[in-house]
Amino acid sequence: MKYQQWNLGTPSQEDVTRLQEAGYAQLLSMLLSGRGITTVEQAAELLDRDEYLEYAPSLMKDMDKAVERIQLALTQGETMAVFGDYDVDGITSTCLLSDYLRSCGAKCLRHIPHRADEGYGLSCESIQMLFDRGARLLITVDCGITGFEEVEYANKLGMDVIITDHHACQETVPPALAVVNPHRFDCPYPFKHLAGVGVALKLVLALGAKTARTPSLPVIAPLPPLAPLPM
Repeated sequence: MKYQQWNLGTPSQEDVTRLQEAGYAQLLSMLLSGRGITTVEQAAELLDRDEYLEYAPSLMKDMDKAVERIQLALTQGETMAVFGDYDVDGITSTCLLSDYLRSCGAKCLRHIPHRADEGYGLSCESIQMLFDRGARLLITVDCGITGFEEVEYANKLGMDVIITDHHACQETVPPALAVVNPHRFDCPYPFKHLAGVGVALKLVLALGAKTARTPSLPVIAPLPPLAPLPM
């Protein structure tokens, strides 16, 4: 086991109430308090938005190619497939992008490989399965940047591939139609530390701007009141 001891913070009801009264959601207030963030000033400093969040998605290398190909698939009614990693970043990326594409009317499959049976990243078997189910455009999220052989296999099948990833790149990238990754050596995007879901979000925002519609990101309903914390 990697971590032998977990240090769990215990939120204070007084701190939670104070943060809630300042406008923070209950769950967020509990998380902040458990991490030792007990004042409104500390919370504001921690959660302050940096300028890099406002960088245009179009600054990413190949973003224009990715958007153009997805728009073509939407127009022609092609079946697309979103292929994600099996960790939290990959699952959220897969849900974000596939749900958005479906909200646009896309025929969209999604696949998250089984950790034990398939392992990490793209596989020729999974690509073949998605192709057999009708997918002609494969979009990776949180993976794919090392999938040289797998992308070549997809290309031979006649499947276009768009890679979106955030992991470190080699000097060359797989022979995909588009490779969207801020770590590309030739990518001018200023902030290099986006998670995979951050790159997927940038793609959604670029698609939303292209279609002049607001991305239909999920709305989370407020949580019901929780019982008072034990003293």
